[in-house]
Amino acid sequence: MTAQQALCHLADSLEAVRGNRTMTMPPLPALQRLVMKWGALYLPVPWPLGAMTNLEWQRWAHLHFDHHLRQFSV
Repeated sequence: MTAQQALCHLADSLEAVRGNRTMTMPPLPALQRLVMKWGALYLPVPWPLGAMTNLEWQRWAHLHFDHHLRQFSV
């Protein structure tokens, strides 16, 4: 991923969180969704979709931006 691609990816992800861009994912059972949400916030695993609190969205955004900024030693 280039720096420009990373910035576009981050901007797109924030637009999706704000509801200005649509994302799709197959529905998951409630327990699986809960486990995946915890894992995405606290373990280095792929990110699931689902309803979260404002504080959880803030943590996700921090982790996501930090992940991509570290790719470019920022």
